[in-house]
Amino acid sequence: MNSSATQTKSSAAFWLVMTALVAVGAYGMGRQWLKSQELGIELEKARAESAQVERLRRENVRLQSKQIATAELGKLREDHAALLRLRAELDTLQNGKQ
Repeated sequence: MNSSATQTKSSAAFWLVMTALVAVGAYGMGRQWLKSQELGIELEKARAESAQVERLRRENVRLQSKQIATAELGKLREDHAALLRLRAELDTLQNGKQ
């Protein structure tokens, strides 16, 4: 075999290997890019969810600050029950006088 033919075969093999390496590298980079895009979308969703949780937490604190204390609520219920008893008693007295 002459050296020119060997050199041509070596050159072709080199370019074939280089092309394969470039193709594999491009494929790997493409997959990495797609994965980074997926992770970016996931991150945006997590940020939106975190913002929603924070809004709900603030709303919960606001509502809790407006909530009537347990002791006060018990007193209001007692007053309401007493009011109902007094109305019934008043109705009884008014019906007895007629």
